[in-house]
Amino acid sequence: MDQRILRRKNLSKNRCFEVERRVNLTSGVNLVSVIATNRTGEIESNRDSISVKYTPERDFKPDLHILAVGIDRYRDGDLWLNYSVADAKAIQRELKNSSKKLFNKIHTYELLDSEVTKDKLLAKFMEIGKKVKTEDVFIFYIAGHGVTDDLTGEYYYIPYDFRYKNDESVREHGVSNENLTVALAQIKTTKSVTLIDTCNSGSFASNRSFGMKTAVKKLVRATGRATIVASSKDQVALEGYKGHGVFTYAILEALKGKGFGSDSKMTIRELSAYVEDKVPEITFKKWQYEQVPQADIKGNDFPVAIK
Repeated sequence: MDQRILRRKNLSKNRCFEVERRVNLTSGVNLVSVIATNRTGEIESNRDSISVKYTPERDFKPDLHILAVGIDRYRDGDLWLNYSVADAKAIQRELKNSSKKLFNKIHTYELLDSEVTKDKLLAKFMEIGKKVKTEDVFIFYIAGHGVTDDLTGEYYYIPYDFRYKNDESVREHGVSNENLTVALAQIKTTKSVTLIDTCNSGSFASNRSFGMKTAVKKLVRATGRATIVASSKDQVALEGYKGHGVFTYAILEALKGKGFGSDSKMTIRELSAYVEDKVPEITFKKWQYEQVPQADIKGNDFPVAIK
């Protein structure tokens, strides 16, 4: 069932309103729900829902759209990383190789290093949103630095041109949960997954009291999209594993065949299960530290690779 957010409406205190929305349906059962939340999204009302079954007039292969984003060479040299750009390229390449039999066409988009400013990233979503159809599949991969806000638990991705001065710098210039929510709302498809491979830089994340687990829950609740996230320590991110970040290495191994179940197709849930098992196994063996990915898979399961 689709759990993608269609539209938000902000209200002032004690206000009521009526709203009408046109909903794009996908093949199968579609769940349309309405909830109310407080401003931060931490408290929500009971959910009113209706299920609608839709059968298209004809079957056809969807298109796959892949947006890969990675930063190694930040403007601030203290934030430099080693594998984010190579990982973004590898994810695109392996997804194309392992999924071409599933899709009619595969469209790839990438932003690397100095291209990854906040404005350019959000503009890229608008560009892609004009091309993606309801039945298509969208995969968003992003690598670099990410932090959680110690006051709100919000996740922020750090863009190329970021300069750290204080905590307000992160809130003002980082790519926030809210930014990602608005960006993903441009993508009309219900078959969507976000893969986040970021590390917590010691230069501005050492005192964070909220863990990535909290941030992921807030992100998934806000976007309604399947999300798999890894947040590694600096040492793990900088050393890497066999030429990649550990999280991305596990995804690549899954796509190459190790993540498949009993049939010829690998679904998002199977990919998530493999990554959640493999990443802590690798990090404990190499660094005596368990890096545990956080995953929340919403909506219908769908395949992303085929043997």
